[in-house]
Amino acid sequence: GAPFTLDFTGTPHNGPYSRTITLTPSATPSQDGWNFVGNAYPSNIDWVSAAALNPDITGAYYVFNTTGEYTGNWGTCNAGGVCSGLGGISQHIASGQGFFVKATGNGNFVLDNTVRTATAANYYKAGVQANEIRLSLHDQTNSDEIVAYTDAAATWSEDMGHDAVKIPAG
Repeated sequence: GAPFTLDFTGTPHNGPYSRTITLTPSATPSQDGWNFVGNAYPSNIDWVSAAALNPDITGAYYVFNTTGEYTGNWGTCNAGGVCSGLGGISQHIASGQGFFVKATGNGNFVLDNTVRTATAANYYKAGVQANEIRLSLHDQTNSDEIVAYTDAAATWSEDMGHDAVKIPAG
């Protein structure tokens, strides 16, 4: 609920964007074809325009809004701009926002500058752990992050389900 700042670095994306999406059939068709994609532009995008460019998806996008540890709710918006689920979800997707689409076959998810808009959009993100500290270090080619938080169920030893071992690179 508190205000936060997003910090983007590098050259903003401009022009065509394409990402391969897949549909791998299984015994449970409702679980097939889910692909996580995102808005690669430094502006919001209009989903109605984006859906029209993508015949290899069902036409809707889906986002999950975390309301607590392991809890939250889904929101969706169809190709006509009819949205439901989360308060404030709309046909406009925020810059940097990740979302799910359901593939109807193997192909590409594409965007181009025609989908960009200046219309405001909400940004949905994973919830922040209470009492959390994040330290991110990076230079021109490398980056590393560590997260520390307090948990009443944790001990001084390595705790399964709470701790992750730091794996050094290189």
